[in-house]
Amino acid sequence: MKKFFTITFIFTSTFLVGQTSCQKCNISIAGEIQKNKEEATSNMVLNFLCSFDEACKNNVEFSEISNETVFYLLNTKPKLFLKTLDNSSVDTELILEAIENPINDAIDLQVCYNRIAEQNKSMKHRAKVLDALTKAASKLNRDIKKSQEDEN
Repeated sequence: MKKFFTITFIFTSTFLVGQTSCQKCNISIAGEIQKNKEEATSNMVLNFLCSFDEACKNNVEFSEISNETVFYLLNTKPKLFLKTLDNSSVDTELILEAIENPINDAIDLQVCYNRIAEQNKSMKHRAKVLDALTKAASKLNRDIKKSQEDEN
């Protein structure tokens, strides 16, 4: 019986420690990714994506830095971005909405599109992110050149 409680305690403790505490609208999480660009980890990206929330829409500072960070990740860490998005329960719709509405019109959406398109087609959010990038380009009156593979 004592062994059962010990195993249960260890499992529960490990589970709780492994969980990410999600801080909504937390600017410092996005700043951490931007500050440690090359060392961004899946846990950092998960904490960042988890920070998206409806309540953040009226937070101008969060909207700006989170939008910049999303496009940074799409451009430089596309595989990490998609893997984290695929393996988490974050609010995907809010993240796709951010992609559809880039704050900085100097972002090269074609480069972001190409980097995501290069990723494995089996990644479940790949097509949705590509679609969001296409919508963003359309809103800015730009064209996205799709490869023949992506059009099929």
